[in-house]
Amino acid sequence: MKQRIIDFLPRLYDGLLPALFFEHIPAERLATCGRCVMCRRPEKPRAPSARYFKPDAKCCTYYPSLPNYLAGGLLSDPALEEGGKRIRELLARGRGAAPQALGSPRGYDRFYSSLGDHGFGRWRRLLCPYFRRGTNDCAVWPYRNAVCATYFCRHVRGLPGEAFWRATQRYLAIIEKTLSEYALQSIGGPCGSRDLEKAYRCAHEVVRNMDACGVERIGGAQARAALAEVEDSLRGMLSARLPAVLRINPRLRVRRRQDRVYLDVPGYLTYCLPRRAWDALRGFDGGADYKGMLRSLAMSRGFLVALYRAGILKPPSSRASSSRRIRPSDASR
Repeated sequence: MKQRIIDFLPRLYDGLLPALFFEHIPAERLATCGRCVMCRRPEKPRAPSARYFKPDAKCCTYYPSLPNYLAGGLLSDPALEEGGKRIRELLARGRGAAPQALGSPRGYDRFYSSLGDHGFGRWRRLLCPYFRRGTNDCAVWPYRNAVCATYFCRHVRGLPGEAFWRATQRYLAIIEKTLSEYALQSIGGPCGSRDLEKAYRCAHEVVRNMDACGVERIGGAQARAALAEVEDSLRGMLSARLPAVLRINPRLRVRRRQDRVYLDVPGYLTYCLPRRAWDALRGFDGGADYKGMLRSLAMSRGFLVALYRAGILKPPSSRASSSRRIRPSDASR
């Protein structure tokens, strides 16, 4: 199944983004909010070194910054009464409220960073103010920001898929900044905290009436460069080409447990393979063409492409990234 890139984003962007965002891409079917794959399921064995999320926390342990025009769209949408109510409550407290965006309160970011990877997905004190307990979903989803729209805990295209969504997030972050600043200038600049709800609504009206040409103009060279990165990463994600020679990623952390082998890809995910499949892969040492091995090992090329996208197989000269996996808040700063 395929979706357009634009289908992953708030509907407000339908008439604002360039033609590239109407290209079709594979649906991110592995990342599901209703049945989060990062939460442990009792019927499945616990993976070594796995860090599971809490079902009532998930990746919503993050405080999004809503640009003024998205907050204004939410306040103007009668179908999202609860979301609008939550924004008004935040504005009344004055915590994190500014003309350009409604962001996190003082101290939140410092506390978040102090927890490192141990807090994300598990600490309820970090929960998003728009998270709906009980239903475990979002009160503002149609007006979510760039980070929430582009973050997936799993990618059907593996590392190339993650690279694509990172590039998309960077581009949208630039668009959010330029549009929110442009809207403020259009409505007369800074305003007092008591007028923020009105300012947000006006900012939404300004942006809603723009077109793609106008957004491109105010985005300037910075947005054009970021868009080029999105296009390049899109080609990489959609490509099924393989290097002529492959080897097992030397930086894999391998854990054997009975008839299963768990492979930790540095900076990304842990994968599980049957032991016999792992034993067969040991022949990928980078010293020979793998095409003959495919026939002798009865492996499909599609399986090999999946291993390559996962970072389990690499070209001999390539090194796996040693950086930890990105979290939503890392992507926004």
